[in-house]
Amino acid sequence: MEVRLLEHKHELDGYLRTFQRSEFLQSWEWGEFYQAQGVEVLRVGVFEGDKLFLSALLLRQALFMGWGYWYCPRGPLLKEGVRDAMQAKVWRCWLDWVAAEASKHKIMFLRCEPNEALPSAVKNFTVPRWVQPPLTRMLDLTQGEAALLAGMKQKARYNLRLGQKKNITVREDHSDGAVESFFETASATSAAHGIRSHELDYYKTMVATFARRNMVRLFLAEYEGQVAAAALCVFYGNTAVYLHGGSFHEYASFMPSYVLQWQALSAARAAGIRFYDFGGVAPADDPKHLLAGVTRFKTGFGGFEYAFPYRYEIVYASGLYRWFRALKKVRALFIKRLRA
Repeated sequence: MEVRLLEHKHELDGYLRTFQRSEFLQSWEWGEFYQAQGVEVLRVGVFEGDKLFLSALLLRQALFMGWGYWYCPRGPLLKEGVRDAMQAKVWRCWLDWVAAEASKHKIMFLRCEPNEALPSAVKNFTVPRWVQPPLTRMLDLTQGEAALLAGMKQKARYNLRLGQKKNITVREDHSDGAVESFFETASATSAAHGIRSHELDYYKTMVATFARRNMVRLFLAEYEGQVAAAALCVFYGNTAVYLHGGSFHEYASFMPSYVLQWQALSAARAAGIRFYDFGGVAPADDPKHLLAGVTRFKTGFGGFEYAFPYRYEIVYASGLYRWFRALKKVRALFIKRLRA
C-alpha cells in the first residue's frame, strides 16, 4: 500500500462517483479553483496495486515565515464499505505519508474533515472549530414534483405559491453582470446578519472555473425587473449544493427566496441529480444558533438532515503551533475590545 499523486482528473472523478453523496469540495475542479487564486494544491490517493482506497485534496494555506497548514475540506474520503482492518491499514499509510511530507512543505498542522473517524491511536491532535457546516439539509430529488410539494411544510408551500402569484421570475445567468448582482445581494444579507462575506473576485473566479465544467448555476429572482434574491449552486455528480445566496429585505413580502429555491432544485432534478443540499443548518436543540433563522426557511422544503461528524487538527510542529494558537487568542481579544 502506498500514497501516490492523483494526476488524472478521470481517475479522481471515477472514485468520487462511488460515494453515496458526491462531495464537490474534494473534486478536481475545487482544486483548480484554488490554484486560480494562487494556492498550492496537492491531490493524493492511497493505493493498493491499482485500487484506490482514499483520496485527499490538500490546500496549502499560508501562515507566517514560510510556514503553512494543509486544509482538506470534507476529506480525506475513505472508500465506503471498507472493513475495519483495511480501514486501519489505509489510515496508517495516509497518516505516515502526511507526517513525512509535512516537514518538506513546512506544514505546521493538517486540518481535515474525513468521512470516517481516524484511528484511536492517532495522537497530537485537537478538535478545531468547523470550517464547513457540520449539519446540512438534504432533499431527495428522485421524487415526483407532486411528492416534493407534498413534502413541504404548509407555510412554505403557501409562500411559494404566493411568490409565484406575485410574478416573481427566476433567470439563470453566468455573466459578469449577473455575478455582480449576486454579490450585491449576498453581501447585503451577510451584512444584515453580521457574517463576513467573500470578495467579488472570489465569486468571479469560482463561476469562471466551474462554468468551464458546467458545474455552476447562478439563479436570480426578480420582481418587476429588479433582483430580489440570488443563489449560487454547484452541480457535481449526484448532488447539487446551494452554496451561497441572499435576498433584499424590501422584497421579503413577495417571497422571492421560495420561488428561487424551488427553481434551483427543479433545475437540479431536470439535470438528473439525486440530492439537493440546502447547505448549513442549526442543530434542532439550539434555537439561538447563528443559522436558526435560515434553518426554519430550509426545513420548510422538507428533506432530511445530513451530518458531517468528524474534524481534526493534527499537529506536526508543536512548538510553533502553541505559539500560533497563542497569537490567535491575543488577536481575537484585541478585535473584541476594538468592537466593544
